[in-house]
Amino acid sequence: MSSFRRMSPGQGVHGGLAWLNRPGALWGSIAVCTLLFFALHWPSSSPADSPKPVELKGTPSPATGGAGGAQTAAPAAAPAAAASGGAAAALPGAPADKVLLELFVMSRCPDANLCEHVFDGILDKAGGIAHVQPRYIQYASSGGDVSCMHGEEECTANVYQACVARHAPAARNREWLMKFLICAWDGGVASYDRGMVKTCLDKVGAKDAAMRSAVDACIDGEEGKALARAHAAEVKARGIERSCTVAIEGVKRCVRDGGRWYDCEGGSEEGDFVASLCAAYAKKTGAAAPAEVCGRPAAAAAATGR
Repeated sequence: MSSFRRMSPGQGVHGGLAWLNRPGALWGSIAVCTLLFFALHWPSSSPADSPKPVELKGTPSPATGGAGGAQTAAPAAAPAAAASGGAAAALPGAPADKVLLELFVMSRCPDANLCEHVFDGILDKAGGIAHVQPRYIQYASSGGDVSCMHGEEECTANVYQACVARHAPAARNREWLMKFLICAWDGGVASYDRGMVKTCLDKVGAKDAAMRSAVDACIDGEEGKALARAHAAEVKARGIERSCTVAIEGVKRCVRDGGRWYDCEGGSEEGDFVASLCAAYAKKTGAAAPAEVCGRPAAAAAATGR
């Protein structure tokens, strides 16, 4: 039965407002409405009831925009805070004796494809001093929902890859993680098919049962969701929007976007990137970069005449 009452013939618009002619009823209604308004809208005096902004600890401040904008270096294994509505997850960094090479990508972006293949070749030479970690450019809502430029399929592929990056042993970074990222492109576009994870782990020789079990649990459980939010928080904190953006030891080094390299102080050729990795290695470790990777220092070569 309907909850609405039918008005009687004498209750037209004017009849329904007849109570306005009774001042006592009018002022009483105004008083009640006023009290209700302040009860509902008066701000709480308790600080605990006030919303608090999410604090992003251990991540660089957003860089100033534009080419050559200053970048703040990130700690090697900085935990990124998740967006509101989800727990925080620590993004993997690099060992103390390796340079952190970050590739900020969208997993189904053509520029990410080229970028990852370029650095796969670079790591053939410099893998002994560098440690690669993918960072996924995606966006989190205030409720913790994550969205991606290329749709839900990309978000799914991001989680697959992020879970492998999280659980691949550091000692196998080159052979398992980097090669897994390359394998994901075997079909021409990064796969969001779950079978790809097993296929590519098999292909790169990742036979560690504990690692594979951890990857599966990550993908299927809360860890994968937390990692997705952590990646979204990381790219937001650092002001990174372009796939692929390359960072070395937390400092933006170059961007590959729209089919071209730009903002590449120090050059964009393979040798230029190797030189940057070598310089970062010497600065981070205080040790001379390996000659087989970085060549002999000019002073040493001059002293021996070679």
